Amino acid sequence: MQVSYPILGLGQAKQLVAICGGGGSARTGVKNTVDVYAAPTATTGYTLLGSADTGTELASGLAISPDSSLLAVSINASCWLYAVAYEETKAAFALTLLVKFRTDFAGAESGQSSVCFVGNHTLLTGGEDSVIRSWSIATNVTTKGWATAPALDGAPDMTPVLGDSAIGDTSYVQLVGEFKAHTKRIKQIHVDAFSRQLVVSSDEAASCHLWWLHEGAAITCSLSQADALAACFAAYPKSVPLPPKGAKQAPTVFKHQFRCVRFAPSGQFLMTVLSPPRGDAFLIKWVPVTTSQVDAASWQWQIAAIAVAGNEPVGSCCISVDGQLVATATASGDVQTFATATLEKVRREQLPEEHTFAVTGMAFVPQDDGYRLCTAGADKRLLVHAVSSEPVAKGFSLRSFLGRLLRFVIALGFGALVGALVGSIALVYSHATYPDDVLVAHPFTGVLDMLAYEFQTSDASATLIALGVALLSALGGVWFCLRTSLVHGLFLHGLGLCGLSLTSLYVAIVPEMAVRWSMAPLAVSSELLEYKLAIVSGMACVALLILHALLVLVVRP
Repeated sequence: MQVSYPILGLGQAKQLVAICGGGGSARTGVKNTVDVYAAPTATTGYTLLGSADTGTELASGLAISPDSSLLAVSINASCWLYAVAYEETKAAFALTLLVKFRTDFAGAESGQSSVCFVGNHTLLTGGEDSVIRSWSIATNVTTKGWATAPALDGAPDMTPVLGDSAIGDTSYVQLVGEFKAHTKRIKQIHVDAFSRQLVVSSDEAASCHLWWLHEGAAITCSLSQADALAACFAAYPKSVPLPPKGAKQAPTVFKHQFRCVRFAPSGQFLMTVLSPPRGDAFLIKWVPVTTSQVDAASWQWQIAAIAVAGNEPVGSCCISVDGQLVATATASGDVQTFATATLEKVRREQLPEEHTFAVTGMAFVPQDDGYRLCTAGADKRLLVHAVSSEPVAKGFSLRSFLGRLLRFVIALGFGALVGALVGSIALVYSHATYPDDVLVAHPFTGVLDMLAYEFQTSDASATLIALGVALLSALGGVWFCLRTSLVHGLFLHGLGLCGLSLTSLYVAIVPEMAVRWSMAPLAVSSELLEYKLAIVSGMACVALLILHALLVLVVRP
């Protein structure tokens, strides 16, 4: 399905899926909101239960507590905590704002970049100031006469101390811990749901730490970016970045970051994504060297499997409830699914409308009849994918081959249609004999005069140029269809034909644009030829746009 705003975050717990996003502080007409849906099933799609309008403040991320009673939303440098009341049998839903409190205290461009629940009464937040803070949550309490600490209330040039609280009408949050081992903006935080004490966190300095929440934030293991990349490049030599132009050696310092970190629900393994600004991103499975921590000072983890998650940056990752599958998504919206045991790809049913831009959140929803993956993106799409644990066939697959062949034939057909129309119009115009006083006041008069001189000929030069334009148009149409989807291809082709129609109409109705057609020795009537070209391309434009609209109605609920 499609929503009315770019989605910037997704959270899931039990049978609830929450998304957030909007148009920001600018008056674009796109609201800033948090929407909560009932999770889709095999027979039903997303069902909107309720929303919270965040006014002019843009919600950039969120998390739901495991019991789905609390919802934490990242808004600028603050966290907004909501109470969620949902009775499925009575179809009753309520979303109530409990408290707002500042969580990030960077001197410039402060912002909360990650939020994560630990159980139902503890919250972890991280942001630009590189500090991960732990907050205890109390609800349904009497707070009469209590006051929020100035730092948590947004007072300038102040930082909180342990014990500071933010007070709501019937609830409060209290700062109970800080983890200060990171040096740059926090990328992601995740907690081992099994122990509720082991935390993994990453930052923009390419560091990734495992630490204990209950032992004064003591680091138990730091994952090495250099060692992980060495293992990745050994497994996939073709993924080693090429040396820059003029350099004789390959780079020794890489810009890969731990952009995604996720514990398995059982806590028995950890998934990370090492992603560069350009090039292949790697999905890495880590397992502990020993089944439990035996050394008081450390607990080392080692690489168990590696896979290429995509040939571009990967920003989203999630693991299924049973720990059997892991999914990733790239900056262009490509969704990949893997078996966690070996990191072999598994089947995911292709949707009529896939993501065309960055996937900003994803989660597996619990189902009795298979795996369903919810994804949300900046392209305003909220989708659900059926995923199978069946491995993707590595050899020849007749079904896959026929599917790709059909897609290519359709793309080729539409590309040929656009190329033929563009070529015919270019052929006619390129063989026209222009009067000397055409476009006298036009800023490109010199260029057009030169083109007119080249085209006033009976040899093949004009024809070759027209055919070249047609070929480029056809190839562009085919590439766009294959790169995105048939629906987008229809829209692009219709838009292009609209431009051709308007151009022909402009030439026909403006006296200064009058041309004398020289198409000898072809016996083609030149009477009202510009109007005829405008009508033909306009009719084709309308037909493609109508077909595009019909397909949109069919494939989008």
